[in-house]
Amino acid sequence: MTSQPFDSIEAAFESMRQAEEAANATVTPTQRAISYGAKVVKPQPHLGVVVFGSIWTKEERDEGEERSTIAALDDAYGRGYRTGRWYSDYVPEGEVGDSHIASLWPIEEEEWEEADALGFSTRLILSLPWGREMMARVLTEAGKEMGPTVAQEGAGFVVVESTTEDLP
Repeated sequence: MTSQPFDSIEAAFESMRQAEEAANATVTPTQRAISYGAKVVKPQPHLGVVVFGSIWTKEERDEGEERSTIAALDDAYGRGYRTGRWYSDYVPEGEVGDSHIASLWPIEEEEWEEADALGFSTRLILSLPWGREMMARVLTEAGKEMGPTVAQEGAGFVVVESTTEDLP
């Protein structure tokens, strides 16, 4: 991800609109199906971590929120953003945020629970056979839907004919 100065707030918003449009153009059917309550991964190879996400259910979204906030979250959902709690080596206790579906891939509830038991530690998860198999599956499925070589700057996926032997 790179940063750039803008001459005006309008130029900054236009750049964000174009980035969102580009992200939506890359979304696969599997990613589009990521919905309320899903468990997902967001590979972050530039950081050397995998972020695990628990997408809010509608009930979690609505808890204590004002109507205007719910409307804003629904608008963001329609544009491809999923709000939830995100866990990683950096924030094992999780933090609330959102992410665009172009950078996400669904995982099974059992995989989520095993990652949780390991404190969402990328190194620990990838040191175990199930963790390597999960990431190989995620990368292979993403590669099949996105093309044999996937390299989306800032989207989180970088896949080049991945196999379990390619993982640490």
